[in-house]
Amino acid sequence: MPSRRRQPGSGSLARASAPFRRHPRRRTCRRRAASGSSTFGADGMMGAGNSAGRYLGPLIIIAAATASLPVGIGSTIGALLFHLWKKPRTGGAILGAMLFGVILPIPGS
Repeated sequence: MPSRRRQPGSGSLARASAPFRRHPRRRTCRRRAASGSSTFGADGMMGAGNSAGRYLGPLIIIAAATASLPVGIGSTIGALLFHLWKKPRTGGAILGAMLFGVILPIPGS
């Protein structure tokens, strides 16, 4: 006798919880932009922002190091971790600087 696999939702618990069963997947209609349509330069600006962000990492690290020593160390560690994860170093420098600035604050004079 061949083995019958139970279908999901065919057990006694499924009958008890019938109102909570999943609906069948509905087809969605996606509209596509007509060929040759303009995005008013938004795609070019996003590309420029992403490529410029690569060069801001070292500047953010230098600026953080001039603010205070813990913030500079945090931005360097954050940028290093993001570099190892193959993510933009700028975000790592900013997050590391904020994290170390909160943990090791230096009171102002």
